[in-house]
Amino acid sequence: MDPTGYWIIAKSTSKGASWFPWPSTTTDMYTRDSDPKRWVDIMTSDLGGYDASSSPGWNGNTIVWTDNMFKPSSDVMAVTPTTQTKVSDSKWTSHTTFQERSSGRWISVDTVCNKST
Repeated sequence: MDPTGYWIIAKSTSKGASWFPWPSTTTDMYTRDSDPKRWVDIMTSDLGGYDASSSPGWNGNTIVWTDNMFKPSSDVMAVTPTTQTKVSDSKWTSHTTFQERSSGRWISVDTVCNKST
């Protein structure tokens, strides 16, 4: 939690992947926006990336995030919502896909996050 108690802060690192071979670190800040009754995730990365996503909330151990800032680019034509699942108090999984502009193929991105102490 941040000092105000309004934001949950999560930091993650990635070693890279075949389609994005650069290691990176991201910071996600989550909060509940009570007026429209939604969760909000503001993300920044050490490579200059940023994003804003929202979700109507939890359904059991699963939350689905919609990217509110996505615009097609020279590399990516489309994305699907991201589904995150809480497996345990120390483990999360997520799944999303995106469509490459050059080939038109859909690429799945499945991640596993383990809480560090």
